[in-house]
Amino acid sequence: MESTVMIQPATAGMQLEGINSPMEMPMQPIHSPYSVITTQPTTVTVVAQGSYRFPRGAPREWSTSVCGCCEDCGGCICGWFCFPCYECYIASKMGENCCTPCCLCNATLVMRSYLRGRHNIQGSLSGDACTTCWCPSCVLCQISREMDNIKKGLAAA
Repeated sequence: MESTVMIQPATAGMQLEGINSPMEMPMQPIHSPYSVITTQPTTVTVVAQGSYRFPRGAPREWSTSVCGCCEDCGGCICGWFCFPCYECYIASKMGENCCTPCCLCNATLVMRSYLRGRHNIQGSLSGDACTTCWCPSCVLCQISREMDNIKKGLAAA
């Protein structure tokens, strides 16, 4: 006759300490390079009011021509024979630092374009560049005369 013996472990009905129970170890903080978002994303609508240009009338012409050096012979002579000094003088006359032309490439072009844009004078950047390239002394004289005419009220501000 054969008999079958079943062996059960001694811990069969018992629960071992630490098994199937939460561990009692302290939690360590988790550092993440990402921030936690606690709000729902929203849509923001931005409406631009107008454009970057100031509302003005039609552009006007220069009050003097580029070749109007006879209107200001002193400025013309300074422009031709002492261009760097005259350029610094015009920069200070425009409210800029007198050393600006020494530190800025194409300062005459920048000053002409600035004056044209500020006082609503007809023209383009490419036109300013060509005029300044071919006769920078004449351009400085024109800028000086234009500023004088604006100051005297002979040209629109």
